[in-house]
Amino acid sequence: MEHTKQGGNAKEMIVVFLAFFASTLSALYTVLWLWHEVVFITMLITLIVTGFVIRKAFADHLKVEWTNLLRKYWYFLPFIGYSFLSIFWSTHMDISIYRWVILVCTFIMSWYFGQKYSGKKFQSFILVFAVYVIFMTIGVTISDLIIGMPTLDPLRGFFWHRNHTGLFLTFLGFISLINVIRFREKKGWHFYSAIMLYTISIFGVILTKSVSSIFTSLILHGMIPIFLFWLKIKNQIKKWHYIVFAVMVVIIFVAVLLNLDMVFGLFGRQANLTGRVPMWKNTYNLYFLQRPFFGYGFNAFWYQPSHRMVIGTVSDLPAIVIADNGFFDILISGGAVGLFLFLFFYVALWVEPVRAVIRAKTLFDCVPFM
Repeated sequence: MEHTKQGGNAKEMIVVFLAFFASTLSALYTVLWLWHEVVFITMLITLIVTGFVIRKAFADHLKVEWTNLLRKYWYFLPFIGYSFLSIFWSTHMDISIYRWVILVCTFIMSWYFGQKYSGKKFQSFILVFAVYVIFMTIGVTISDLIIGMPTLDPLRGFFWHRNHTGLFLTFLGFISLINVIRFREKKGWHFYSAIMLYTISIFGVILTKSVSSIFTSLILHGMIPIFLFWLKIKNQIKKWHYIVFAVMVVIIFVAVLLNLDMVFGLFGRQANLTGRVPMWKNTYNLYFLQRPFFGYGFNAFWYQPSHRMVIGTVSDLPAIVIADNGFFDILISGGAVGLFLFLFFYVALWVEPVRAVIRAKTLFDCVPFM
């Protein structure tokens, strides 16, 4: 009986590990994802992994109540449907098809994991995958140093860009910190392994020199004591307290906007985000205005070599391979219509995390929001 249970756990771990690995394929090591063949291979791997997940769903006898599912998550459909339709006017139809298939497969796998596992159980899977990424990062870094690539300044690790590595480590550090708090009263191996992973993660984030990662990490660390304090006093808080807090947030936000040079200077950056702002303006003027409503097709824009070269040249930068701004990439690929549908979907996604915070009794209830 115990042997069967262990075998089942091993199969579950393999399925989840494959799903995580498939989700990172486009970000691994170098910009291979700009090659059509690689995107096609990524799609095939994602389809195979999704097949395993669907097979596992049937084996677990998970029942799909389509009516309730569509009623609850109907806001997914407009963006998914529009992304599919954009295939027919895409500048790279094959790329848009591949990317759309990956999008749908991601939704299917996310649904399965959400149905099958609790948040804490899923966190354990994330931590196991994170350990794999850390070991691979160490291995890749050593390999690059041997062949003379300066990968430690900044640390790029397992992914093609330091921002991927930094944000992954930021997420890992946050989950590890939550587990340190969770297991602080039971000083077992969970507690000490969480401390070790947290230390490695924070050290790695610093080595990446990724401002987005450092900034995100600071925000997450700041939210934890705020939520702990709020959970203690929330029964005594009046409506006007929330209004005062909201006004303070707005004032701070405006103050930051008015002093962007000083704020970014603290991180060794400029307010133009290392040339990104001029690059966005050039992309908007040169290309977006040619197809303002429907764009260039789902995920297709940067697969045109001339787009990358022209934007890089006029922006006084190397050839651009990505806008470094997810909202802008959706705008240029899907047009104003695509961005509107995505924002509708994106805002709707916040409903459940906000409800979870309102009902929260412990810090762990606030984790989805954070």
